[in-house]
Amino acid sequence: MKRNRLVGVHKVDLNRHTFADCQYLCMNIENLIWLQDIIDKLVFKHQVDTSEVEEVFDNRPRIRFVQKGNRKGEDLYIALGRSEAGRYLAVIFITKKNNNALILSARDMAKKERKQYDRK
Repeated sequence: MKRNRLVGVHKVDLNRHTFADCQYLCMNIENLIWLQDIIDKLVFKHQVDTSEVEEVFDNRPRIRFVQKGNRKGEDLYIALGRSEAGRYLAVIFITKKNNNALILSARDMAKKERKQYDRK
């Protein structure tokens, strides 16, 4: 059985950001958790590098609740944001204990997401 292994943690601080639009959340995410299988999928399927995802979280993403998780306190969210190069990305993640975010996927924003993101 192949097991995911933790390959890295990236520190971020979203607590300093506030959003006027009430459908988006302000969260205090301290670390991004990376699993090797997820990193491989991002590169192969979506051509997204981990540094781009980290830049999204560093550049004031708009975070929206998606659904309640199977475990208490571990809900699914989507972060809409831009990389330093200006690429519009949607990052799907699960909140974990201790203000950590387990990255599940990242891809280019869909047209509808891009419209939502551009509305400020």
